[in-house]
Amino acid sequence: MQDSSSAESTRDASLTGDLYIYNPSTHHTAFESNPSHPNVLIFLSGQTEGPLHPPYLFTLSSTLAKHSYSLVQPILSSSYLGFGYSSLDDDVKEIGILVEYLKRERGKSGKIVLMGHSTGAQITLHFLRTSPLSSQVSAGILQAPVSDREYMVWKGPESVNKWLPIAEKFITEGKGDEFLPREAYSTPITSARYASLTSTNLTLTLDDYFSSDLPTDHIKALFSPAQPLLILLSGSDEYVPPHVDPTKLLQKWMSIRAEMRRVTFGVVINGADHTCSGREEGEVICGWVEECLEFVG
Repeated sequence: MQDSSSAESTRDASLTGDLYIYNPSTHHTAFESNPSHPNVLIFLSGQTEGPLHPPYLFTLSSTLAKHSYSLVQPILSSSYLGFGYSSLDDDVKEIGILVEYLKRERGKSGKIVLMGHSTGAQITLHFLRTSPLSSQVSAGILQAPVSDREYMVWKGPESVNKWLPIAEKFITEGKGDEFLPREAYSTPITSARYASLTSTNLTLTLDDYFSSDLPTDHIKALFSPAQPLLILLSGSDEYVPPHVDPTKLLQKWMSIRAEMRRVTFGVVINGADHTCSGREEGEVICGWVEECLEFVG
């Protein structure tokens, strides 16, 4: 989900650490604050974003240091405007390369936790579900997981009704990599990625992890990772339609996880917007992350 601008001041909004190339074939880089620590939290930002977003990352970095964790923020092919012509599978491959690099080249001998904000949340779950390296990750944290489909249908049903059939037609013709016209979306986007965001055809919707109307059996598959999950929903998320109750949705996910005997922590942060841009909301996020790290430890 594309993020709104943060209202928090950028005063003291800086981190020090190491910047390095983790993927030589693409020259993709990652920034690591508190690099001397043996444990790692890899943070995945939302759609059209990259490192240093959302604003609570500055507080999160210092919180992690207290628990001997560094904060790693990678650039992926899907970062910034690359979202529309990348895929979750691409993200998984690149995060796998990062995980291997952290262990081999950076000497990370402790635990690895994956945390995603917004679109980063579905990347996190997709990695835990599909990557051959998922066993290297000790836990997943989902902050502001929201449905792109429900948001787009809520805000622009005419646009979805116009462009989704065109995208699906391209896909059936074997042209899923073809770009849609500029007016179809806020960033350049392929037919395959557009359908993945907006279609109700579950064979096309790789991105649809968090819609409230997904069948229970499908949710079980999506939320199947054995690792503990921490789910942090925003009570006043501007990307959640009025008909979706965050509390009921969280209860649904946690109930399904409980049936599968999976450890899950979850909370709805009252008054928080999509990025938890207020200082108090950011501190609540960091407090829950601390709880998760202590449990994993």
